[in-house]
Amino acid sequence: MKTQPETRKKTRKKLMDAFWEIYKNRRIEKITVGSITKKAFLNRGTFYEYFDDVYDLLEQLENELLDDITDWLDSKFEEKGKMTFDDISHEMASLFSRYDDKIYILLSDKGDPAFQQKLKQKIRDHLSESLDVPQNSETFEYLLTFVISSVSGLISHWYDTGKKIDSEELLIMIQSLLTSGAQGYLRKEI
Repeated sequence: MKTQPETRKKTRKKLMDAFWEIYKNRRIEKITVGSITKKAFLNRGTFYEYFDDVYDLLEQLENELLDDITDWLDSKFEEKGKMTFDDISHEMASLFSRYDDKIYILLSDKGDPAFQQKLKQKIRDHLSESLDVPQNSETFEYLLTFVISSVSGLISHWYDTGKKIDSEELLIMIQSLLTSGAQGYLRKEI
């Protein structure tokens, strides 16, 4: 007897949530199918109905997150029309807070190094439009790399040093640094 789509959806989510709880504290290479199914109170066979292995689960989780981010950014652009760089940096900051610690962990040193590249690909259209710079220009690649590297570097540092400042404060810092630079941020702080 086939399980109902709603039950399958709940089971898959249960496995993903169990994986995420483990992934927050352990690198991917240290996670086993057994640890996931034990945490989810499911058997190993059930895991393989949804995923090939833990790397497939991570990839599916990342893809769903990235699709959700793209949909969210699309709706913000539709709602606000053309956005300035200040607007998009604000939206990106709130985007990071919207997804709890998922983006933070995926961009941190213990996360998936490929996630940064995937995120870069997902936001390139929005950033190109906001900056009014064609995507095929060399300048755009530098700007995109700067934004993603800066944000992920700050997030990694924040996460790796025990989140010593409030996440809202971090997001404000990121937005301010992206829009005003280090000197502008320091002038504002003084």
